[in-house]
Amino acid sequence: MSGYLWRDILIWLGETLSKIPILAGFFHARSTEAVTLHVSDVGLTCDMGTGALVPIDVSRVPALLAQIERKAAVALTIGRDCYLRRNLASKRLPFTRASELWSLEISEHMPFLIGQVHVFFGFARDGQGTDYFIVKKEVLEPVLSAIHFSGRRIDRILMENEGQAEEVARESARSIADQSPRWSVKKRLSAGFSLLVLLIAIATFGHAYARTAEAGGRLAILVDERRREALAVRKEVDALQMEERLLQAARAAKIKTVPASALWEELTRILPDSTWLSDLTLREDVVSIAGFSRAAADLIGMLGASAVFRDPRFTAPVTRVPGQDGERFTIHIKVGRQ
Repeated sequence: MSGYLWRDILIWLGETLSKIPILAGFFHARSTEAVTLHVSDVGLTCDMGTGALVPIDVSRVPALLAQIERKAAVALTIGRDCYLRRNLASKRLPFTRASELWSLEISEHMPFLIGQVHVFFGFARDGQGTDYFIVKKEVLEPVLSAIHFSGRRIDRILMENEGQAEEVARESARSIADQSPRWSVKKRLSAGFSLLVLLIAIATFGHAYARTAEAGGRLAILVDERRREALAVRKEVDALQMEERLLQAARAAKIKTVPASALWEELTRILPDSTWLSDLTLREDVVSIAGFSRAAADLIGMLGASAVFRDPRFTAPVTRVPGQDGERFTIHIKVGRQ
C-alpha cells in the first residue's frame, strides 16, 4: 500500500471523526500564523503578524524562523503573478486521484515538464470542482530550502487572487520538495485513537478466535475418546452376541441329539436274540452297526419300524463266514429326533 493511500485513509478518518459534534472543535481548530512569507515577482517579503509586509533576504529566513516559538505556524503566500491556475475537474477529488489526473493534464496540454514545477490543489472558483495551481520550482526552491534548513515546516500555502488568499489543500502542500508529512498533535491523537480502536477490534477477534479454536480442540479430543469407548463397547457386545449364538447352537444340537444310552437301549430292544453285534459306531446322527445274525435281511424292517432310527441300509453285502453260525452284516442307520 502506497504512502499516498495511507495518507488519504487517515485524512478521511480525521474528516469523519471531525463530523462528530463533540469532536468538531478539536479537529477544526487551527493555529494562528506567527509569520507569513510572501513570494511575488518583486521578491520575498515577511509579515510577523502585524499586517505589514517587510522585504527580507532569503538567507535571513532560517534566523527569522528560529526566533519564533516551535508551536507557531508558518504560512507561505504566493502572489498572483507567480502561478498559473487551471480547472482539473467539476467535482472535488481526493489528493491521489487529483495527482494522477494532473500528471496526464500537464503532459498533454502544458509546456512544462513535471520535474520543473510544483503543483497544488484547491477548490474551484464555484466551490464545487477542483483546480490546480502551477508554480515553477525556481520561484519556490530558495524559500523552501531556507525553511527546510531551519527545521520548520510550512503549515499553510495560500494563493493570492484579486486581493484575497485561497488556501490550497494541505495534502498537496506537504508533497512539495523537502516537505515531509509531519503530523500535528491533534492529528497524531486522531490517528492514534483510530489505531487503538483497530487494535482493540483485532484483539477482540483474535481472543474470540483463540477461544473458539481451543474449544474446538477440546471437543475433538472428547469426541475421539468417546469414539474409542464406543468401539470397545461394540466389541464387547459383539463378543457377547457370538457367545450367545454359540450357546444357542449348542443347546439346539443337544436337543436334537439322542443320547448314546437311549440308542443302545433301543438297539437292545429291537434286535432279536439270534443277533449279536461286533461293532457299533456313532458319528453325529449316523449309527453304524456290524455283527452276525441268523436272518440279517429281517433286521432292515425291524430298524425301520423304530421311532428312533430311520433309513436303515446295508453298506456291504451280507456274507456267511465259515465256522460261524449266522450271516455277517454291516448296517448304517440315521438317528431320528427324540
